[in-house]
Amino acid sequence: MPVRRVALGTTGEVVKANIRECRLKRELTQAELAEKAGLPSQSITEIENGARRVNVDDLVAISSALRVSNARLLGEK
Repeated sequence: MPVRRVALGTTGEVVKANIRECRLKRELTQAELAEKAGLPSQSITEIENGARRVNVDDLVAISSALRVSNARLLGEK
């Protein structure tokens, strides 16, 4: 079954790429990140695959789990 994609816009594309980049730098699987963030593992998969937009609450949980700022995930270096 093909992955359903949503229109993320420029910011959404940046956020999903930054989540993946930071997750890989921390050497975490999607499931491990989801557990640390208190989210279902499917959520991280869907966010990184562009099948779901990340909401503010999830962004805060993910940034905390990755130990990076929200601004970093939003594209600020």
